[in-house]
Amino acid sequence: MTRTAEVKRKTAETDIALTIGLDGEGKYAVESPAPFLNHMLELFAKHGLFDLTVRASGDSDIDLHHTVEDIGICLGDAVDKALGDKAGIKRYGTSTVPMDEALATAVVDLSGRPFLVYEVEFGSERSGSLTSSYSRSSSSPFRCTPAPTSISSCTTARTPTTWPRPASRPSRGRCRTPSA
Repeated sequence: MTRTAEVKRKTAETDIALTIGLDGEGKYAVESPAPFLNHMLELFAKHGLFDLTVRASGDSDIDLHHTVEDIGICLGDAVDKALGDKAGIKRYGTSTVPMDEALATAVVDLSGRPFLVYEVEFGSERSGSLTSSYSRSSSSPFRCTPAPTSISSCTTARTPTTWPRPASRPSRGRCRTPSA
């Protein structure tokens, strides 16, 4: 069984084509007017071992909101279509990932009853061209498809600006203590 899906969405504000292969190799080709969102989708594909193609354009000269939201809608629809009757999968999944100064946890329940708990604080209002509020905007449409109930949280130990940086970086993977 090949678990793939393609979704196209064209509105007055956006034009999106998205394909996903759930049993992929982590290959991706993502193009949208939001570079940080592109980066996040690429990481989603790479680390989830999904094959993902996104081609999106939108009224980014006005605001990125519609593009971000509609990509989330397309992604949710595509995952739901690719899952089909959900035969052979587990209903629940969870992952906790340490990422530099943060500890991120995601819990997903493919119950068919959409709901979102989103407990994430950001150290700054913007990341590139996106405001931090867009993070929730892209998650909300994804969970509004028939697929998941999801709970996301992120604990920040320190903000990146206060994170201590080593005086010298290790070379070739060997850890060294800087000399005094």
